[in-house]
Amino acid sequence: MSVSKIKATMGERVAPWPKGFKVITANVHTPVDGHYNDEYRTTCACEQPKDNLCAKHHLCTWRENRRECSKDHHACTNQRLTRKEWAPLELVWDLAMPGGRGVALGGSTSVKAGTLLTEFVGPVVDESGYLEYEATKKEDDPRYAMRLSKSRRTYIIAEFEGNIASFINHSCNPSARAERWTAEGRQRVGIFATRTIKVGGLVTFDYESVQGGFACKCRASNCRKFIGQKETAEQQSGDSRRSSSADGDSEEQEDLWRPSGTQIETAS
Repeated sequence: MSVSKIKATMGERVAPWPKGFKVITANVHTPVDGHYNDEYRTTCACEQPKDNLCAKHHLCTWRENRRECSKDHHACTNQRLTRKEWAPLELVWDLAMPGGRGVALGGSTSVKAGTLLTEFVGPVVDESGYLEYEATKKEDDPRYAMRLSKSRRTYIIAEFEGNIASFINHSCNPSARAERWTAEGRQRVGIFATRTIKVGGLVTFDYESVQGGFACKCRASNCRKFIGQKETAEQQSGDSRRSSSADGDSEEQEDLWRPSGTQIETAS
C-alpha cells in the first residue's frame, strides 16, 4: 500500500486525546523525588569525527552505557532525549484494546531499529506518592505508572498527565522497548524501536513479568495468552504489586516496571 493510502487510512484511525488528559513533553519533578544528581551529567569524550560526535557506530562509551552526553557539546549526536528527537507518532483507534486507543507511526517514512520513538513522561513521585495512587485502584483497574528508580523508589505516574507514550499497548511480538537512560543528571525512559516500523504500523512493547499476571489479547501469532508470572506463596506473602520489566540502566541494572495489570488505553 502506498504511503498516501496509508496516511489516508490513518486519518480515519486518528483518535482524540482522552477528555481531561494533560499533554506534557517532560517529566514533572517535585522536591521530594530527589532524582537530580549533577554527578550524572556526562561530558562528551568523543573527538573524531567532529561533525558526527558519539554516533552509534563510533562505539561511544556513554552511549553504550545509556548515558547521554552533556548538551554543552552542540555537535554531539548522543543527545536524543535531551533534544526530544522523537518520531512522528499518532494516537489511533485500536478497538481490539481496552478503551480502543493505541499508537502508530505517522509521518512519511519508516523508522529503523534503534530509533528513539518517544519518551515516557509524567509526574515523578516518591514511593508514598505511588502508594497513594495505588490506593485509588481496584484489583483489575489499569495502572498508568512506571518505576523510574528502584534504589530511589521513584515512579512516573502518567494517568492524567503524559504524552503519547502513555497509550502504547502491550504485544507479545513488540515493535519497541522501554530503556532507562540518564540525561542531564536525571534518569529518563526512552521508547526505542526494536525493528523497522512502517508508516501506519503500531508501536507496542512487551509488559513482561507482571506479578500475578492477566490474560493477553494482543493477537500476535506468538501470543503467550498470559502476561506476567503466577505468584508463588512467598511472593503472595510479601510485596506482590504487579510489575512489568524493560531494559534497565547500567548503574543498577534494575528493571523498569509498570505496577499495572491491564493493557493500556491511556497513560502507562
